[in-house]
Amino acid sequence: EKVFRPTVLKPGDQVLYEKYGMTEVELDGKELVLVRESDVLGLVG
Repeated sequence: EKVFRPTVLKPGDQVLYEKYGMTEVELDGKELVLVRESDVLGLVG
C-alpha cells in the first residue's frame, strides 16, 4: 500500500545531495537542479 509522506523541504532550501543524484534543467532562463528527496543528505544552515 502506498503511503503519502509530506516533505520537509521547501522551494529555495539549500541542500547537500548525492553527486550523481541530480538532473540539470533550464527553466525561464534559470539553471536549476532537480534532486529526489531520497538523494538529499541534509539541509544547509
